Amino acid sequence: MRTVDKSLEPEDIGRVFPREIVDIIIDQLGQPESLDVLRQCCLVCWAWVPRVRHHLFRRVAIRIKKRRNDRGSPQDALLEFSAFLAQAPPSVTRSIRALKISGGRPIAAVSLTSIRNVAVRLPSLHTLHISSVQLVGRIEHQDTVHSFTTLRLDTFVMVERFLDLLLIVSNPIALEIPSYAVGIGNVAENVSAYAKQSPPVCIRLRSLTLMTECMNSLFAGLLLPMLSENMLTSLSLRCVVTDGQVNTEDVGKLIRHARLTLERLSLNLGFTRDDEGTHGTVTQEAARTGLNLDLCTSLVSIDLDLSSTSTFILLFVRTLFRELFSRRPGHAETLRFIVVRADSLDDITGLDQTLHLYMPPGSSTRVRLAWRIRESARHIKPEDRDAFVEAMPLLHGRGRLYFHPDGDSDPSVPWDACVEVGL
Repeated sequence: MRTVDKSLEPEDIGRVFPREIVDIIIDQLGQPESLDVLRQCCLVCWAWVPRVRHHLFRRVAIRIKKRRNDRGSPQDALLEFSAFLAQAPPSVTRSIRALKISGGRPIAAVSLTSIRNVAVRLPSLHTLHISSVQLVGRIEHQDTVHSFTTLRLDTFVMVERFLDLLLIVSNPIALEIPSYAVGIGNVAENVSAYAKQSPPVCIRLRSLTLMTECMNSLFAGLLLPMLSENMLTSLSLRCVVTDGQVNTEDVGKLIRHARLTLERLSLNLGFTRDDEGTHGTVTQEAARTGLNLDLCTSLVSIDLDLSSTSTFILLFVRTLFRELFSRRPGHAETLRFIVVRADSLDDITGLDQTLHLYMPPGSSTRVRLAWRIRESARHIKPEDRDAFVEAMPLLHGRGRLYFHPDGDSDPSVPWDACVEVGL
């Protein structure tokens, strides 16, 4: 048995353990709850520092506070962080993958230029998350940031010049606006200013997440001519289906715009408060959804979040599946997954016959079950699998039932291999 020489100095620890083993140990500690342990690891020896920094600085959060005594400026935190980055070694700046800039009450004003000055110093930045601040001013420098690929606006964000923010980065980005509390300034005036430029300004989006009707209208209206047609591969939208009528014009415009490149479509199907209590009054299937699914040529997966299982929403879903599988055979064959998110298995019993009716014989499309996002802490249990099979006997008989791998608690089930239910 090999014994450890206690006379070794900390910097000689590499003589005891191979470097690869030390890296694996540090990687196992690279979780948010292990930050205190990671800080202690920095004090062990210099050889550990680069690997520890990779995890310690992966996610950085800057808290912007508006002082009630008017001392100082909300920009101070960003200015201090920018000064820190100017002096930091590459092992720090290249480790920062996610940056969150958030404020509180009262909401502080932060300039777009100060955010840009921080982002340009982070070559590996992947996600920029902005929350509870007011973004003011415009970008003073025309050169754009070349790093981050995901921009998330969430919870009480107010933006004076929305296009300036979208054009701060040159990469095709994933834009996420999941909150109802995002305020946009005079977009028409902002669009008019950019429309005069030559060549025309293009918003380069590869993925778009919008959870409000007003944002759907903005992107399907004023901003639609500026959206690149050949980059948008993923759309996640809230689609409001009302009792007695279908009002999906804005969602349909966005899908039509991305029809040639769209691969992943996620629809949160809900209803307005005015339709609460009228769940059983509609009994006739809608003639069309207005979603333009028949134009999509590259669709690989569609994710349906059933926030309600009212009669008119289930009838809308029936029309949706009819349109989805009535596309040209070559286009329908690209569809690999249909993910159904529901609150309970009782909500999906009516979908079995609908999917069996419209899914062509020999179709390779797999139907998966997943709990809704707000039920993310709830795992799919073996009894849920049995109930799922009983609720959808027609699809199970065709061998098309699968479970979504997210949130599984049973390590004995190889979810990543997409094992079929009932084997």
